Amino acid sequence: TNQATAIQGNVYLIMSSFTDFAAFSNTQWNQSGNPGTYGSLEDIHNDIHGTVGGGGHMSDPDYSAFDPVFWLHHCMFESPHNAAMLIPPR
Repeated sequence: TNQATAIQGNVYLIMSSFTDFAAFSNTQWNQSGNPGTYGSLEDIHNDIHGTVGGGGHMSDPDYSAFDPVFWLHHCMFESPHNAAMLIPPR
């Protein structure tokens, strides 16, 4: 789908171009047109919560942990984050 393609593109962009961990890991939207200065892993994480939740438990921070999909999402989401932590600084 178009949304899955957009998420894949965003993951590739942040994994291949971010040099500032604080910007990479937190919600930041400062689109200057330069890759690595806008979007973040947290933005993608939040998009998945909203998309999968569809108004249900996953989209509500107070209740999302009660949804079994929450745990699958977080296990899969933390894998690229942990891989990024292994990349030596430039």
